[in-house]
Amino acid sequence: MSFSENLKKARLNKGYTQQDVADRLNISVQAYSRYETTNQEPGATRLKELSDILNVSIDQLLGLNPVYTKGLRFESDDALELEKIYKQIVEENMRQLNVNGQKKIVDYSSDLTEIEKYTK
Repeated sequence: MSFSENLKKARLNKGYTQQDVADRLNISVQAYSRYETTNQEPGATRLKELSDILNVSIDQLLGLNPVYTKGLRFESDDALELEKIYKQIVEENMRQLNVNGQKKIVDYSSDLTEIEKYTK
């Protein structure tokens, strides 16, 4: 996917309008809209701001890491790369949950370590 498609997907996943993101960036909605409708990519500082606002990595915005927490898609067979991706997903999911939800993740992962087919 292109930067513009990734940006739009990330924005929609957060439930933001173009105006919401433009306001957070202190730019006009027209300026922001160009990021989603053209091949215009922002500079490094603006990319970092977008990444922070949308809670996705710069790699995801640029299409260098095709993993999204919804509709997972992996393009690597490298075990270390996949482990890094999995950790990012768990960390993002933990940030989105309250304390009770976070406790459930810990409980589930603990349970999985006791099942032979899921352990190393």
